[in-house]
Amino acid sequence: SGSLERSWSRGERSSGIGGISGADWQGTMDPACGRVTGWAMAGVPLGEQGPTFDVWRAPTDNDIKYIGEWKEFGVDKMRERIDTVVLDVSSERIMVIARGRLAPPALAWGMLITYHYQIWPTGDLWLTVRTVPVGTGPRVLPRWGVKMVLPERFVHVEWSGRGPGETYQDSYIGQRQGLFCKTVDELYTPYIY
Repeated sequence: SGSLERSWSRGERSSGIGGISGADWQGTMDPACGRVTGWAMAGVPLGEQGPTFDVWRAPTDNDIKYIGEWKEFGVDKMRERIDTVVLDVSSERIMVIARGRLAPPALAWGMLITYHYQIWPTGDLWLTVRTVPVGTGPRVLPRWGVKMVLPERFVHVEWSGRGPGETYQDSYIGQRQGLFCKTVDELYTPYIY
C-alpha cells in the first residue's frame, strides 16, 4: 500500500526526466522514450539502464550457419525508435505505454514494439513487451529478450526456468526446470574457439 508521487502531469510528453516515487522507493523515466532511467528501493539503486527489447547476442560456434544471414539482415545493428508515449496516472498506479519500431538502418524489415509499464505504490514495476514482425527478416534471430544494466554490486542471479547450466539449443534438454541461484561469475563459460 501507499501512494504515488510524480513530476509528470497527465498525458505529458517531453524530453525531460520524469520522477516518480512512493514511501520507500524512487524512480525516473524519460517521458520522451518511455524508458526507465533509474530505480531505487530504500535508497539502494537497482537499475542503471533499461529494460529494452533486444534480439542480438554474441554468436557462438553453433551459430556459424546463421552469421552471414544475421549480418545481411543487419541484426547486429538494430536500433529502436519510439514514436508515441502515453502516460496514465491514477492513485492506484502509473501506466506508461511506449510504441515504436526496432529495425536495422536502411532496411525494410523490423519489429513493431510496445512497452507497457505498470508502476504500483509499492515500487513494483511490471513490464510487458509485445512485438510484431514487419517485412521479411532472417529465418532465426540470435535471441528474443529484454536487457538492462544493473549496478556492478549485484553478483547473485536467481531465475525460474531451465538450469542450473547453460541452455543453448544444443544443451537445454539436459537441464531441468526449477528455481536456481548462481553468481554472475559462475554463469560465465570460458569457451575455446
